[in-house]
Amino acid sequence: MKVTRRRFELTDADAYWALIQDPEVAGPAGLSHSRQEDPKQLMYRLYQDPQEFALVRDDQVIGQLGIYQREVDPTATSREVGFYWPGHTGAKAS
Repeated sequence: MKVTRRRFELTDADAYWALIQDPEVAGPAGLSHSRQEDPKQLMYRLYQDPQEFALVRDDQVIGQLGIYQREVDPTATSREVGFYWPGHTGAKAS
């Protein structure tokens, strides 16, 4: 199984929306609040965010990857990585 990372595209809205409707994905990933947003507005926000990426397998969005400045130490040069797709949720500082 090869999973790749790419920037979100506006056409990913339906696939992404379906993904976050799964409580096993949305809950652990902290996305329950996102299910309240309009799907098109949510995708536009992700599309514009340079820290957010789609995880893709066979041209289908299966998850999300975010690379964020660490909240513990905003002056650190390292970043926090968070990801999820069904069956796989995690965060790792690197």
